[in-house]
Amino acid sequence: MRLSAPVFVKDMTPESYAMAHVEKGYGAAWIGKEFSPGNAENAKYVETLKKHNIIIGEVRMDEPTNVMSPDPAFQKKSIEYCKSRLALADEMGAVCFATLVGSANPEFFGGPCPENYSKEFEDAALEVWRGILNEVKPTRTKLAFEFVPFCFMDSMDNQAAFIDRLESDMVAMHFDPVNYMSTMRRVMTSGQYFNDIFDRYGSRIVSLHAKDIDVDDHSMVTVMKEKFIGEGRMDYVTYLRRAAQMPADTPICFEHFWTPEEYETQRQCFLKQVEKAGVSLVLPE
Repeated sequence: MRLSAPVFVKDMTPESYAMAHVEKGYGAAWIGKEFSPGNAENAKYVETLKKHNIIIGEVRMDEPTNVMSPDPAFQKKSIEYCKSRLALADEMGAVCFATLVGSANPEFFGGPCPENYSKEFEDAALEVWRGILNEVKPTRTKLAFEFVPFCFMDSMDNQAAFIDRLESDMVAMHFDPVNYMSTMRRVMTSGQYFNDIFDRYGSRIVSLHAKDIDVDDHSMVTVMKEKFIGEGRMDYVTYLRRAAQMPADTPICFEHFWTPEEYETQRQCFLKQVEKAGVSLVLPE
């Protein structure tokens, strides 16, 4: 597996961008808003990264996006944005464009609502994403959906079933372990769930996220909060040992931070768990 996270570069050139990854041990680049499809410089960045044994991991969503928004204007903008990100991922030969399926919640792109669990919503989402795929026609990257608890894609089985309905070899699964921790049982027995997920779906997962979660021991209802890796309750040894059995170029990515200092703290926490699990990373050169 290859570690990946945003890098903070003041004077962007292909070489400075690559060296920012080398300095952190990031073997996969996580492509953000600094890149856009059709830019003549993209190929130079890809070539320079390759020279340093760095692949293009995820192309990420870098702005609020909801292709299933009940606001027609925002939905149209989101669909066009996802087309551009998928096109960029294909142009740069990324492992995937990782995305959310969408939500009918009018206030928040990742918010729950009753409609999100309906057959009608799932069918509508299918048509939207099929349209995006048919227009972009990716050949070098995967469209990868994240498991999320706020809609019908709230189990790995449902995620796989939706992907199967799209009937495309260019669609795959993305796994974020924190997104999966939607019940107290899953948090407390996470190692068992990780083994089950990788046993059944490992061959379909193309990208991973790395973060941790804790629960409030003084609440009788489930209250959860993201934590730095190793400071939460997830069985990270099992997670990393199973992740290490994936293809060597599988990216495992950090997210949800804003500053270089936060990402560095997460990196150090992650590396402690890597050592504890006795696994290795594919490093840049």
